[in-house]
Amino acid sequence: MSNKTAFILLGCFALALGLTAASFYALVLRPAGWAIGQSLDRGALEVGRTARQIADFELPAGYQAEFALDLMGMELAGYTGPCAGCHLYLVQAPQYLNLSAADLNQQFAAAGVMVADGPRRQVRIVEQYQAEVRGQEVLVSISEGVNGSGKAYRSLTAVFEGKGGPALVNLSAPLEDWDQAAADAFLASLR
Repeated sequence: MSNKTAFILLGCFALALGLTAASFYALVLRPAGWAIGQSLDRGALEVGRTARQIADFELPAGYQAEFALDLMGMELAGYTGPCAGCHLYLVQAPQYLNLSAADLNQQFAAAGVMVADGPRRQVRIVEQYQAEVRGQEVLVSISEGVNGSGKAYRSLTAVFEGKGGPALVNLSAPLEDWDQAAADAFLASLR
């Protein structure tokens, strides 16, 4: 094969690869991004409605609705707190997955999300304890880590049975703003 033929074949291959990538973007990625964007709601009423589908609770002082997402049965309600970096998330898995809270906990552990120590995002569990959430004893994990901005933070995570399936709550704040009593009070308010 001559250099000219090889160059033409290489150019055709590059062109085909580029057209394939453009088609994938146009047919899959762009519509998926549009669908997620259409499912994302930043209205306080919608955030509250989505959160109430997961659990009833007393919102901690200073927290405000940030966004809600209801996509293919997965529900997510997000709130921002009284300080930069303070967040509260409630997530509920779709019912059609037929997962229990124990199954969800096991999935997180297998993925390394709730590991006792490890390299994932420089996060490590510093404490675990049992607490009652919606009438169930659940494992609560308190972790500490460093966020993408290099700031130390603390986080409370618990998996429980929500109103419509297995759910997860995550409350996080910069380490210097962490209030364990307020975190425990919020957890106890979940019903």
